[in-house]
Amino acid sequence: DLRELLRIEMEWLGEESSNLAEAGDEKLRVYSLILKEQIEEVKLRTTMLMDEPQYFALRRITDGFSGYIYPTRQIKNQLVAEVSENQAVLKSLQDGDAAARRIINRWADDRLREEQEIQDFAF
Repeated sequence: DLRELLRIEMEWLGEESSNLAEAGDEKLRVYSLILKEQIEEVKLRTTMLMDEPQYFALRRITDGFSGYIYPTRQIKNQLVAEVSENQAVLKSLQDGDAAARRIINRWADDRLREEQEIQDFAF
Protein backbone atom coordinates (compact mmCIF):
# COMPACT_ATOMS: atom_id res chain seq x y z
CA ASP A 1 0.00 0.00 0.00
CA LEU A 2 1.80 3.09 -1.28
CA ARG A 3 -0.05 5.51 1.01
CA GLU A 4 0.94 3.50 4.08
CA LEU A 5 4.58 3.25 2.96
CA LEU A 6 4.72 6.98 2.37
CA ARG A 7 3.08 7.68 5.73
CA ILE A 8 5.70 5.55 7.49
CA GLU A 9 8.50 7.27 5.57
CA MET A 10 7.19 10.72 6.43
CA GLU A 11 6.83 9.78 10.08
CA TRP A 12 10.41 8.55 10.06
CA LEU A 13 11.55 11.79 8.44
CA GLY A 14 9.57 13.73 11.03
CA GLU A 15 7.16 15.27 8.55
CA GLU A 16 3.41 15.59 8.86
CA SER A 17 1.68 12.60 7.27
CA SER A 18 -1.93 13.38 8.08
CA ASN A 19 -2.60 14.92 4.65
CA LEU A 20 -1.22 11.85 2.88
CA ALA A 21 -4.56 10.06 3.10
CA GLU A 22 -6.05 12.80 0.95
CA ALA A 23 -3.23 12.76 -1.59
CA GLY A 24 -4.49 12.70 -5.14
CA ASP A 25 -3.65 10.12 -7.76
CA GLU A 26 -1.26 12.49 -9.52
CA LYS A 27 0.72 13.05 -6.33
CA LEU A 28 0.83 9.30 -5.71
CA ARG A 29 2.10 8.77 -9.27
CA VAL A 30 4.93 11.21 -8.57
CA TYR A 31 5.77 9.43 -5.33
CA SER A 32 5.64 6.11 -7.16
CA LEU A 33 8.10 7.36 -9.80
CA ILE A 34 10.44 8.61 -7.10
CA LEU A 35 10.31 5.25 -5.35
CA LYS A 36 11.01 3.44 -8.64
CA GLU A 37 14.05 5.67 -9.21
CA GLN A 38 15.28 4.91 -5.71
CA ILE A 39 14.85 1.18 -6.33
CA GLU A 40 16.88 1.42 -9.54
CA GLU A 41 19.60 3.36 -7.71
CA VAL A 42 19.81 0.72 -4.98
CA LYS A 43 19.97 -2.05 -7.61
CA LEU A 44 22.79 -0.24 -9.40
CA ARG A 45 24.72 0.30 -6.17
CA THR A 46 24.25 -3.38 -5.31
CA THR A 47 25.55 -4.42 -8.72
CA MET A 48 28.57 -2.15 -8.33
CA LEU A 49 29.52 -3.60 -4.92
CA MET A 50 31.79 -6.14 -6.60
CA ASP A 51 33.96 -3.23 -7.75
CA GLU A 52 34.61 -2.14 -4.17
CA PRO A 53 38.07 -3.21 -2.93
CA GLN A 54 36.74 -5.00 0.15
CA TYR A 55 34.77 -7.38 -2.11
CA PHE A 56 37.54 -8.21 -4.62
CA ALA A 57 37.96 -11.66 -3.07
CA LEU A 58 34.42 -12.51 -4.20
CA ARG A 59 35.40 -12.08 -7.85
CA ARG A 60 37.10 -15.44 -7.68
CA ILE A 61 33.79 -17.20 -7.02
CA THR A 62 31.64 -15.28 -9.49
CA ASP A 63 31.09 -15.54 -13.18
CA GLY A 64 32.99 -12.65 -14.77
CA PHE A 65 30.30 -11.99 -17.35
CA SER A 66 27.03 -12.29 -15.45
CA GLY A 67 28.19 -11.70 -11.87
CA TYR A 68 26.47 -14.94 -10.84
CA ILE A 69 27.91 -16.30 -7.60
CA TYR A 70 28.51 -20.02 -7.95
CA PRO A 71 26.81 -22.46 -5.55
CA THR A 72 28.67 -23.07 -2.30
CA ARG A 73 29.22 -26.77 -3.01
CA GLN A 74 30.81 -25.97 -6.37
CA ILE A 75 33.10 -23.35 -4.79
CA LYS A 76 34.14 -25.80 -2.05
CA ASN A 77 34.87 -28.57 -4.56
CA GLN A 78 36.97 -26.22 -6.67
CA LEU A 79 38.96 -25.01 -3.65
CA VAL A 80 39.52 -28.57 -2.40
CA ALA A 81 40.80 -29.57 -5.86
CA GLU A 82 43.14 -26.56 -5.93
CA VAL A 83 44.51 -27.38 -2.47
CA SER A 84 45.12 -30.98 -3.54
CA GLU A 85 46.93 -29.87 -6.70
CA ASN A 86 49.02 -27.38 -4.75
CA GLN A 87 49.94 -30.00 -2.15
CA ALA A 88 51.15 -32.32 -4.92
CA VAL A 89 53.26 -29.52 -6.38
CA LEU A 90 54.66 -28.69 -2.96
CA LYS A 91 55.57 -32.33 -2.33
CA SER A 92 57.40 -32.50 -5.67
CA LEU A 93 59.34 -29.39 -4.79
CA GLN A 94 60.17 -30.64 -1.32
CA ASP A 95 61.37 -33.96 -2.74
CA GLY A 96 63.82 -32.06 -4.91
CA ASP A 97 62.55 -33.51 -8.18
CA ALA A 98 64.37 -31.44 -10.84
CA ALA A 99 62.02 -32.50 -13.64
CA ALA A 100 59.01 -31.48 -11.59
CA ARG A 101 60.64 -28.13 -10.80
CA ARG A 102 61.17 -27.47 -14.53
CA ILE A 103 57.53 -28.30 -15.27
CA ILE A 104 56.32 -26.07 -12.46
CA ASN A 105 58.54 -23.19 -13.54
CA ARG A 106 57.33 -23.54 -17.12
CA TRP A 107 53.72 -23.60 -15.92
CA ALA A 108 54.30 -20.50 -13.75
CA ASP A 109 55.93 -18.64 -16.63
CA ASP A 110 53.05 -19.51 -18.96
CA ARG A 111 50.51 -18.41 -16.38
CA LEU A 112 52.28 -15.08 -15.81
CA ARG A 113 52.37 -14.52 -19.57
CA GLU A 114 48.61 -15.24 -19.82
CA GLU A 115 47.82 -12.88 -16.95
CA GLN A 116 49.92 -10.15 -18.56
CA GLU A 117 48.10 -10.61 -21.87
CA ILE A 118 44.75 -10.33 -20.08
CA GLN A 119 45.86 -7.14 -18.32
CA ASP A 120 47.22 -5.67 -21.56
CA PHE A 121 43.93 -6.46 -23.29
CA ALA A 122 41.82 -4.97 -20.46
CA PHE A 123 43.54 -1.59 -20.67
